[in-house]
Amino acid sequence: MEVRPAAYRTLATRLRDAIRNGEYANGRQLPTEEQLSASHSVSRQTVRRAMQDLVSEGIIYRVAGRGTYPVAEEDRYVNHFGSWTPSARSSARCSARSTSRPPAGSGSRQTTSSS
Repeated sequence: MEVRPAAYRTLATRLRDAIRNGEYANGRQLPTEEQLSASHSVSRQTVRRAMQDLVSEGIIYRVAGRGTYPVAEEDRYVNHFGSWTPSARSSARCSARSTSRPPAGSGSRQTTSSS
């Protein structure tokens, strides 16, 4: 018995490949859910699920009322467990520094005098 991949995964793979091959380069809008549904013979829910996966991978972004667009190659992020991009590392370091408290008794406390 042959196991077929879920329809949304097949569609996500096709869209991912089309984006990587430059079919939607220079901010060219992807087809609408309705268009993708008709051209791939799947339901709109299947299209939505495929799009959700691509958004979570950082490959596309969606603008309500405007459409779906590919993220520029240089702006994509890595979204895998145990994997950090260099910018995420520096961001994590900065956020760790900004949330750390000064040591007790360091004189960072301000006092006010009452008259």
